[in-house]
Amino acid sequence: MTATSAPSMFTFPKVGGEGLDLVNRSLAVVDLETTGFEPGPDRIVEVAVVRVDRFGAIEDRWVTLVDPGRDVGPTNIHGITPAMVEGAPTFSEVAPEVLTRFADAVIVAHNAPFEDGFLATEFAGAGFGPLALPALCTIQLAKWAGLNVPNFRLATCCEAFGLTNTGAHSALGDALVTAELAVRLLDRGVDLRWPHEPPPAPPRQSPVPGRVRPTA
Repeated sequence: MTATSAPSMFTFPKVGGEGLDLVNRSLAVVDLETTGFEPGPDRIVEVAVVRVDRFGAIEDRWVTLVDPGRDVGPTNIHGITPAMVEGAPTFSEVAPEVLTRFADAVIVAHNAPFEDGFLATEFAGAGFGPLALPALCTIQLAKWAGLNVPNFRLATCCEAFGLTNTGAHSALGDALVTAELAVRLLDRGVDLRWPHEPPPAPPRQSPVPGRVRPTA
């Protein structure tokens, strides 16, 4: 896949004013592991979506490794080896499943513009047209909520609430702790307003078998 100028697929809220209050919707927390930092030349190698309700109860969790169609990048960071993605589905194959799990929810990610860039590029490469999905970045939310931390890295924000990430640098581990963080930050009562409702779920397709990391 070559670099692309795929438009953003996330629509972020403003604080106060006109718009829709969607904070009581389910949260679809997404995290990615990638081969690098540039969408297009770099690709997704793992994607996880954890759906929780407004109070943090887990409604669903899903994760799969993804065949990036190139080398896997920094194994020393994300822990994913070439052997792990051999035979894994491509992003094009799992894209409908990802969209189904985003349906009727506010998408949440830590440093959401990073996920937005990769997902927009991958969905465009899979043949999907422009998407506009209500989303929320926990870095921005932490700033709006006045979280007093020396930096806004995921580990630092979680530490402020006594949250422990037992699966750092795995898509599922980071998604699970980001879900906890998002609920704590939303409890601070920031008045968030989105310009539109989440789109309805697309027609359900037969799921593609995913592949998960081998257990230690």
